[in-house]
Amino acid sequence: MRLIFVRHGEPDYANDCLTENGKKQAINVAMRLKDEDISAIFSSPMGRARETASYTAKSHNLEIQNLDFMHEIDWGNKDKNIALFAHGGSGSIMFSHVLSLPFPFALTSMPYGVCSISIIDFTAQNGEMIIPRLELFNDMDHIESYKRETLHFEK
Repeated sequence: MRLIFVRHGEPDYANDCLTENGKKQAINVAMRLKDEDISAIFSSPMGRARETASYTAKSHNLEIQNLDFMHEIDWGNKDKNIALFAHGGSGSIMFSHVLSLPFPFALTSMPYGVCSISIIDFTAQNGEMIIPRLELFNDMDHIESYKRETLHFEK
């Protein structure tokens, strides 16, 4: 199994949706992921994550499945690729937990941009032992132009 983690596009936090630039970023994500064999798409129930996921869901002809709590995900079959659309803070928690890194380290030392793509590979090693491997982190090559986002620790 491979987990493709996508952070939502540039947000309009006040209206819980994407800015016009964020929509362009989400379209670029969908184009970047068009050749990935994605079998399921999960998303935070927040509007900005669902809106970002909607473009990839449409291009793969998949329904978006809401995740109220990321830690309660049943990842299912180990041979599938799953795309998860969520937020910066919850992503840092996931990276921290999955990669056994202290949360403050993951949060402050591994910033990733809006509509960035990161992939964690959960392929079994040495029989049935699964050791997560960070295959790709903060890939933003699909974004035409982006600015470095100011980190918001108060959210």
